Amino acid sequence: MGGPQLLDAQLAGAVETEPGGGDRYGAGIFSLANGQLDHNGAWAGFVTAFRVSSDRRTSVATSVDTQDPEGMADALGRIWM
Repeated sequence: MGGPQLLDAQLAGAVETEPGGGDRYGAGIFSLANGQLDHNGAWAGFVTAFRVSSDRRTSVATSVDTQDPEGMADALGRIWM
């Protein structure tokens, strides 16, 4: 829908999450040093995790009522990314 130009614009103001680290955060998105994108959240009793591969060809999204959506998304990512 917006393509790479929209993503670049959203992440243009991203800041380092820790001094000297490669990860950045902006517009609700973590841009990891390895090129992957990451977003976690919670709403109405559900917790979510969203991952996008560094080549932007694969994504994984989970919305669950457990306390470890990141673990589930990471496990699926290891299979598909």
